[in-house]
Amino acid sequence: MSLRKRLFCLAAPLIFMTLLLAYVLAQTELLTRFDAYEQEQLEGEANSLALQLDSFISRSLDVLRVSAWSDPLYDSIRIGHGNEVTHPNLDIDSVRNQDFNFLLFFDNQGKILGEQWIMPDRLELRRGATQPTRDELRGSVLSHAEDLGLLQPHASPRHSTAQMLLIKGVPTVLVSSPISNSAGTATPAGNAIAGRFLGLHRQALLKRFIGGDLRFLPPGGEELNWSLIPGHMYLRNTNFHVAPRQLDEHQQQEIDLRMLNSQGEPEMRLRIIQPRYFYVKGKEAIGFFLMLTTLTGVVALALGYLGLEFWVLRRVQKLNREIASIGPDSPLPHLSGDGDDEIGQLTGELNGMLERLARSEDRGQAVLDSISDGYLEIDMFDRISKANRALYGMLGYTPNRLIGHPFSALFEPQEGHPEPMRLRQILLERHQLSFRTPLKCHNGNLRWFEASFSVILGKGGKGVAGFRGILRDISEQMAYQSQLLDMAYRDALTGLGNRKAFQEQLEAHLNRPAEESEVTALLFIDLDHFKDVNDRHGHDVGDQLLITVASRLRGSLRQPDLSFRLGGDEFTVLLHSSDQHQAMALGERLLKALGEPYALGDLLIDVISPSIGIALYPLHANTADTLLKAADSAMYRAKRRRNCCCLYDAEVDAAADKAAAEPAATS
Repeated sequence: MSLRKRLFCLAAPLIFMTLLLAYVLAQTELLTRFDAYEQEQLEGEANSLALQLDSFISRSLDVLRVSAWSDPLYDSIRIGHGNEVTHPNLDIDSVRNQDFNFLLFFDNQGKILGEQWIMPDRLELRRGATQPTRDELRGSVLSHAEDLGLLQPHASPRHSTAQMLLIKGVPTVLVSSPISNSAGTATPAGNAIAGRFLGLHRQALLKRFIGGDLRFLPPGGEELNWSLIPGHMYLRNTNFHVAPRQLDEHQQQEIDLRMLNSQGEPEMRLRIIQPRYFYVKGKEAIGFFLMLTTLTGVVALALGYLGLEFWVLRRVQKLNREIASIGPDSPLPHLSGDGDDEIGQLTGELNGMLERLARSEDRGQAVLDSISDGYLEIDMFDRISKANRALYGMLGYTPNRLIGHPFSALFEPQEGHPEPMRLRQILLERHQLSFRTPLKCHNGNLRWFEASFSVILGKGGKGVAGFRGILRDISEQMAYQSQLLDMAYRDALTGLGNRKAFQEQLEAHLNRPAEESEVTALLFIDLDHFKDVNDRHGHDVGDQLLITVASRLRGSLRQPDLSFRLGGDEFTVLLHSSDQHQAMALGERLLKALGEPYALGDLLIDVISPSIGIALYPLHANTADTLLKAADSAMYRAKRRRNCCCLYDAEVDAAADKAAAEPAATS
């Protein structure tokens, strides 16, 4: 096959494969990215809508609580003995200023003591010719309030509820609060209920906020895979679930939000519908781009072929004929050449240059291969241009897998490791640089090297043409240092952190900047009856028991939580970003996990149970020492009862410590 046909056969499939690859990448990468971007936008809109509705509902609850916690209202209900009450907040202007459509006061028997209704324009309530009347809305509101238990008496004045319901097809915010004195400390004398109808005007405002269509639907969609919204931890008074995004045949995407009422039951759905603008436009743009690219490729192939034919191929054919005439024993001839361009110069100097270069490369490579340390050279494009045998052996690469490949590809991007671009910048400034870094071997493992680099100057000593470096393998030294550090902070028996590690971690948790500080929970664990088991069965059994306890402890914790053994049968757990309920829940799980029988060889030990004390920072203590003492005090209170978990209580623990100290003092 002639060179012309070979070049054509190489270029044509290359262009075809390039176009095919561009099409595949456009379909799998660009359109996928457009789709992922639109999905992220839609899910973000759903999350923002849930947060906005929660804020709107929470403000309504706050406004209602101001009216419900009123000394005059509270006194009038108590003195009135079930008679209707008058209150300034029931005035129509007052209700309108509070942005409520209705406000009702009930006594503890569920009797209406006062009410005010402000009905919006019936044409603004919902779509359709049939609009609900005032009596229909009032009856449905009272029915929902009774079903949700909003009319029942409550022991605490802070027992308030907030939710959004569909009342006769109209989205309605419904909030309730017990009636108490202005301080909110008196026993509730009844309940206050208020609400707002989200008519078409308010729905239109929400649609403008989300940039799409918004529909309020009855509860349903049980076949969907519902989950908590990403921002559920920021919701104050509502509970939203979100369903996966759905696509339809009209190039639209939709997502459903399901709102639960105060009883935890599905009450209504909100459906957000948005057009897939980026996806559709991107698909059209990709088709147009591929058409232009195909046309350009065909034209470029034709022009390239003609150029190669007249300016390259004919001259290369002549050079090829002269080289082909050289026999195996013939001396290298002086090849003829025409023209003063690069091909002509190459033709005149080819044999001599190759011979001198080969001899020089052989001598230089022999010297480099005799060095025990690794050696490499890197060009200005980050490509490895030369390496010695020692470097191949250290990294496990063959020459063709290393030469010509980026040096930065050997670096593993991890926090605390040197960055190749930063090292390159420093080397260009200083011309010499020494550092330690891990590099990726061919088998995927990381090995540590001590590197010393310098620059390769350009022709005439001007500028930088590349870099050369010597690498020394220090992996064993780094592993030994890491082992020493691990031994200093690791309990040798259980593998948990030791007392030193616990003290440093506790100080680090408590000494974070104020804007980063969060609640930290400390659990102090002591094993009941461990001494009896250790004395009866020996230290070997006791050690195996402690190892099993540590294993169960690790298996009960989430990823960021830390566990330590202080010594003997005392263990501690640090919970990051936790609260009282989470800490107590973990304590209950540990009671169950650590209280299960222990099968140690032929022995079954079922007398071991944990006593757990819990203290919270900064609720119970402001320093590491006081927090540890608080947890220890709570643990001793649990110890007196055995197999229980106790939260630190300053008064209770102080009284218990005093009671425990008095018999010791009298004796």
